[in-house]
Amino acid sequence: MAIDATEITQEMIDELKKRMNIVWKPRRPYFNTSATRDTIAHYCDGIVMSIPYLPTPDYAKKSKLASW
Repeated sequence: MAIDATEITQEMIDELKKRMNIVWKPRRPYFNTSATRDTIAHYCDGIVMSIPYLPTPDYAKKSKLASW
């Protein structure tokens, strides 16, 4: 039997109360751990208006993070 999503029941509230104050720890990092050239290009396309020289490979080679 499906429960109507617009109706909050006491059973739902009790189920949520069981999970209160439980610390959630992810099994692995849930953030980006690497960046590809494509990812960086998409990021630069989004902010190119404020930093017009960022997506050029020549600028990237001269930056302080070029050795990463």
